[in-house]
Amino acid sequence: MFVDTAFFLASLGRVSFQEKSMNAPQSSPTPIAYSPKDACAALGIGLTSLYLEIARGRIEARKAGNRTLIPVESLLDYLAALPLADIRSGQNAVANT
Repeated sequence: MFVDTAFFLASLGRVSFQEKSMNAPQSSPTPIAYSPKDACAALGIGLTSLYLEIARGRIEARKAGNRTLIPVESLLDYLAALPLADIRSGQNAVANT
């Protein structure tokens, strides 16, 4: 059974919560690019759809050696360019072409 020692000592009043937070794992930096798989997860689309959007020039892909990277800015631009959904009627606000 794993026990967080700093939390346990803090609960006993022997270590301050500030000292406990200093022992906490640091958060990882915000990504500036995603792998295709992670880009799909971020957008909620499939890999085939992602590659179609790349082929159409709607999403930018970069190569770093053998790795394909999708810049976050490209995903945000793609999302912003999508038509607004008309939730009331269940249809897209702009007709698909």
